[in-house]
Amino acid sequence: SIRALFTLFNNALATRNPQIVARRYAKDAILLPSSNGEALMSNEAIELFYEDYLQKRPQKRILEGRIQIFKGWAQDAGICEIEYMSGGRRRQMKARYSFVYIWEGHQWKIS
Repeated sequence: SIRALFTLFNNALATRNPQIVARRYAKDAILLPSSNGEALMSNEAIELFYEDYLQKRPQKRILEGRIQIFKGWAQDAGICEIEYMSGGRRRQMKARYSFVYIWEGHQWKIS
């Protein structure tokens, strides 16, 4: 299911390996991280972003969301809770999330 893709992404975050996380993205993906205001438009840029971000050991949990499925693509968007390390302490915050997936090859990838 599409919701299971969020779990796969979260599991990739848990590895703390930016290459594994970047592999969840399509070859022409665009990442728009809210933390730096830049559009990351290559797998190399996405991997570099996660090298830094994974130091915070993030984990996400969906609180509410909606899935829409179309021909060749799907969207999962809503509100999630993010746990992360900051200042040596585990912190939590609510945030919006939005994943657009495309069917690439034989699997769904983050677009």
